[in-house]
Amino acid sequence: MGVIIAVTIIGNFFVILAYILDPHVRANVGNLLILNLAVTDFMVGVFSLTFNLSWLVKGFWSHGEIICKLWLVLDYTICWVSQITMVLISWDRYCLVSMGLKYKTYQTKKRVGLILVFVWTIMLILLSLLAFAWSPITGHSNIDYDRVCIMEFIVLRYAPLAINLIPYAIMLVCIVTLNTFVYINIYRRSKVRQCGPAKVGMGHKTRNLDEGTIGSPSSASCEVLSSGLHERGEDNIMNAPVAPTETNPAEEGPLKVVDAEKVRMTLIRHRKAAVVLSILTGCFILFWLPYIITTVVYSICAMECVSNVIWELTEVLACQLFQQVFK
Repeated sequence: MGVIIAVTIIGNFFVILAYILDPHVRANVGNLLILNLAVTDFMVGVFSLTFNLSWLVKGFWSHGEIICKLWLVLDYTICWVSQITMVLISWDRYCLVSMGLKYKTYQTKKRVGLILVFVWTIMLILLSLLAFAWSPITGHSNIDYDRVCIMEFIVLRYAPLAINLIPYAIMLVCIVTLNTFVYINIYRRSKVRQCGPAKVGMGHKTRNLDEGTIGSPSSASCEVLSSGLHERGEDNIMNAPVAPTETNPAEEGPLKVVDAEKVRMTLIRHRKAAVVLSILTGCFILFWLPYIITTVVYSICAMECVSNVIWELTEVLACQLFQQVFK
C-alpha cells in the first residue's frame, strides 16, 4: 500500500507539473480534463489512501467522528468528480469529432473550467450534507465512529441504490452513448474518404474524371455523405470558390494530395480518441462496478456478507486504480 501511495503522489505530481510548465500541453483544452483527473488522483494518494492505510493497519478507525466525516466528504467528492470527469472526457471527444472547425470556438478553457468548478462545488455541498446532516435529519445514527468510518446512508437498505447505483448507471449510459456517436461519426468519415480525394479533398463539387463511376450507387452514396459532412463544416480543408468545370490536373493534383493528407491525419487522431474512449468505458465498468455492488450488498446484510478487506479493496480499485489507468 505504501508503494501505491508513493507512486500515486509522485506520478500525478509530475503530470500536474507538466501541465503547468509546458505551454503545448496547456494549449489543448481537453488536457484540462486530464489535469483535473491528475489532481483528484493526487488527492487520493495524499488523503484517501493514507487514512485507509491507517485503518487497515490498526484494524479500527482511530480518528473520531469529525475527522471521519471530513475525510468521507473529501474521499467521496474526489471519486465522484473522477467519474463525472470521465463523462466530460467522452463529451469532449464527441465534440471534437462532430463539430469540426466549430470545436475550437465552442470548447474553450473558460467553458471547461466553469464546468469543473460547478462539478466540484455541487459535489462538495451535496456530500457535506450527506455526511453532516444525515443524523439530524433522520434523528438517529447507526455508525460507531470509534470502530468504523463509513457514510451513514450506507447501512440503509435502499439508499445506496439511489445514491450510488442509479447515478453510476446514468453516467455509464452517457459514456456508452457518446462513444457510440463517436464511432458512428468516424465510420461515416472513413466511408467518405474511401470515395477518393477528388470528392472529399476539395470544399466544392468537382467533376469525376473517371467516367465509369458516374451514376453508380457507390458514387451517389459517397456524394451524399460528402455533402453532409461539408454542410456541418467537419472537413478541415480549403473552401476556395472554384467553378464546377474541368480543371487542370497539374494544378489540382498538389491540392488533392494536401487535402487528402489532412483528412487522413484527422481520421487517425479521431480513431485514437475512439480507442481511448473504448478503454475508458471498459475500465469504468471493470473498476467501479465491484464497488457499487459492494455498497448495495453491504446495505442489505452489512458485515455478514462484506468484510472490511473486501470493502477497502473495492474502494481502492474504484477510486485509485481506475484513475491510474488514465494518468
